[in-house]
Amino acid sequence: MLAPRVTRLIVEARLAALKSLELWDGMPFSDQEIAFILDSLVTPLKELSVAESGFGELALTSLLRQPNQDHLLDLGHAGATNESAQATKLRRIPHTATLEDLDLSDCPDVTETMILRIGALSPNLKTFFYSLEPQQRTVV
Repeated sequence: MLAPRVTRLIVEARLAALKSLELWDGMPFSDQEIAFILDSLVTPLKELSVAESGFGELALTSLLRQPNQDHLLDLGHAGATNESAQATKLRRIPHTATLEDLDLSDCPDVTETMILRIGALSPNLKTFFYSLEPQQRTVV
């Protein structure tokens, strides 16, 4: 499957200048893969699009992560093959402080409670696409 390989490449690159991330909706990224990617980013995102993905509780926790919190990222679960890179300690930074655009449309595991938490903790959020039922798209 391609999504685990792409996840591993993104996680290992750490992408220090990345401000916008769109995970193609035709590639089935899981909740865990999205969480690994969000946890691996060095700078907070301004834009995130993960439409039609497995975005769920793990990804939400990574999106809402608290500042100045050390996090041990286990690259083994992200598909890493290099044994020396299996665990990496990263400094967590909040995405919600800078997030302006978020697309969670057609993510079946997104709940109303998750939407409310994201909205409450994202002061700069200008555009938020989500759907709680199939084929329904809401913009906040």
